[in-house]
Amino acid sequence: MMLMMMMNVCQCGWYWGSLSFDDAEARLCDLADGSFLVRDSSDERYILSLSFRSQSGTHHTRIEHYKGTCGHLHV
Repeated sequence: MMLMMMMNVCQCGWYWGSLSFDDAEARLCDLADGSFLVRDSSDERYILSLSFRSQSGTHHTRIEHYKGTCGHLHV
């Protein structure tokens, strides 16, 4: 199930792969609130990170996978 999910994610335009934290900041810095991208997490305990624009700033949260579902952590 996890492999299938990742195969689907990799096909999406908002998935950027192994983009770094700094590169995500640079890609999003001039975009409107609500803009986002998903990238590989730099923390091996997590699979993905979500970087997004809100309140004119760029924020980051990790996405965890547990028992077939995904959720986010506030970091």
